[in-house]
Amino acid sequence: MNKKIIKRVVLAAAIALAAVYVGVQVFNLVRPGISTETAVRASVTDTLRVEGRIIRKETLLKNNTAGVVSYEVSDGTKVAKNGVIAASYPDSESAAAESKRVELQEELNQLNSLSKTASTMTANPDNVSKQIYQRVYSLKTHINDFNLSQILSDRSDTLNLLNQWQLATGKATTFKDRMQALKSEIDSLGSSSGNSNGDITAPAAGYFVKKTDGYETVYNYKTVLQTTVEDLQETPEAKEIDDSVIGKVCEQFDWYITCVIPSDTAIKLAEGDQITVNLPFASSADIPAKVVAINQPSVDSEAALVLQCSYMDATLANIRNETVLLNIGTYDGIKISQNAIHFETVTGSVSDSSGSETTETKEVKGVYVVEGSELKFKQIIPLYTSGNYVICDPEPGEAELLTDSTIALYDTVAIGGNLYDGM
Repeated sequence: MNKKIIKRVVLAAAIALAAVYVGVQVFNLVRPGISTETAVRASVTDTLRVEGRIIRKETLLKNNTAGVVSYEVSDGTKVAKNGVIAASYPDSESAAAESKRVELQEELNQLNSLSKTASTMTANPDNVSKQIYQRVYSLKTHINDFNLSQILSDRSDTLNLLNQWQLATGKATTFKDRMQALKSEIDSLGSSSGNSNGDITAPAAGYFVKKTDGYETVYNYKTVLQTTVEDLQETPEAKEIDDSVIGKVCEQFDWYITCVIPSDTAIKLAEGDQITVNLPFASSADIPAKVVAINQPSVDSEAALVLQCSYMDATLANIRNETVLLNIGTYDGIKISQNAIHFETVTGSVSDSSGSETTETKEVKGVYVVEGSELKFKQIIPLYTSGNYVICDPEPGEAELLTDSTIALYDTVAIGGNLYDGM
């Protein structure tokens, strides 16, 4: 009888100890200060915001006559070498008549183009309406900025979109009456515009820009690759523009963005790297760029970054000093919180170049992952680090790991507390 009682007591004690052990482990996992998160897949772009200086190959255009200039092309127009950009007229009345004729001719050309496609017009009215609202907003912005050249461009684009909307909605099926009126007015202006004093032509192929800022000859296009941090920290004075200058041609060849970047960004880049840049206040599109120079006195100092671009349009031909977003790299991996990361001393086997295995002990970065009722330490290989989270390599090489595995998608990761392997 005593033996049975003893067995029952021992069994009850063993069950109680097991219950206490399990309870302690559960308490350790759910006690205040310890929480968990699920490891998820994420992609992030390493972006740096800088102030950039744009350097292009630019040639000033001059009117060498005493006459009044009338432009034959709009601001931002792509021109061919020796193409006519403007003409000089003996008086302002003749110049104004010619300017009006060019404006009306542009409208007539737009209506001609729309009329040819009217029978096959499949534009969605809602999409056209959205474009009209966007163009009107742009027009309002440029009016507030007193940007005359862009106001004229927005006005022309808005008129063209309104005509498209009329065709798309069936409000109009033809523009014959308007086109006939335009032709009559153009013929009338043609007879009153007078003879020009001569044409002003493009010295090279590129984009014609009316706006000049005095830096066309200050920044040296030929020595841009030697730009230093000191160069970019200085603000040179713009040269005075002669009254005879009527604009410039930005040649269609490579142009450059120069900017100052911190040392921790410079170390991520190398000459020849391909990245993208975004100019948020000038263009919504990502622009391909090539790293052609990183001029840095030492590895711990700031660097002058020079990026080469080949894409050009009317907007880019006008900018000089611009906010630039550098998209340095995109990282795809497992995202975890910074608070989940711990450092542990780990011993593991590593292979040298000949395939021989040796034992190595060192402190590594990792996380504690819940496996069953225990925590297991797994080493991580960070690809990208921010203030709040880390993107980890989901498939690092075996030579990089001292633990037998790394973090995996949907792992339950413990955060905070005094954690340890096997807890």
